[in-house]
Amino acid sequence: MAGGTLSECYRFCHRLYPEVCYGGISSIRKVRLHRRIGEYLEQSFVGHAADIASELANDFEQAQYPEHTVRYHSE
Repeated sequence: MAGGTLSECYRFCHRLYPEVCYGGISSIRKVRLHRRIGEYLEQSFVGHAADIASELANDFEQAQYPEHTVRYHSE
């Protein structure tokens, strides 16, 4: 439960499924999605961002937010 909300976890049966799904998304949409995910995680883990720093760094890197990427790569 992140940020007091219920969350679900999905697992793909085959490693090819996520590649196909992700490959069907436009580059601009991927950037926007990673930005929203990074911002959500950042807000949900206030005070505990170091616990998921590599995940945040990856999302912000994909979102083309270099200042956030550097911040979380250094944690």
